[in-house]
Amino acid sequence: MPIESSAFWTLSIRSIFNRRNNKVEVAKAVGEISNYIKQRGIDDEYCKKIILDYLSKFDSALRDDLENVLLDKLPEVLDIQQKRNIIKNNLQSLRQLGDIEVNGKIRRMSKLKN
Repeated sequence: MPIESSAFWTLSIRSIFNRRNNKVEVAKAVGEISNYIKQRGIDDEYCKKIILDYLSKFDSALRDDLENVLLDKLPEVLDIQQKRNIIKNNLQSLRQLGDIEVNGKIRRMSKLKN
């Protein structure tokens, strides 16, 4: 038996559906899959893959370039500063892993040659 969209959000707000799988099932039941995907956004691994793909295609990038590509792919429920923090954290993670290097103070990233 499908439940109404408003009931889904009410239950979700009350944290009855804590696990991601339950939220997916409820979203299916109320026909809100696209809304769920927009709010969930992309995960860190996919974000890193987009960054590395961009760098492999264009060799280097300013942080603003990467933000322009990624900001609209992150969850709509986050404000702009939270989205920038996610991008910053993923860039730092890639740098620490040795997948990218930062050249200069202008934050130009380039993919390391393997």
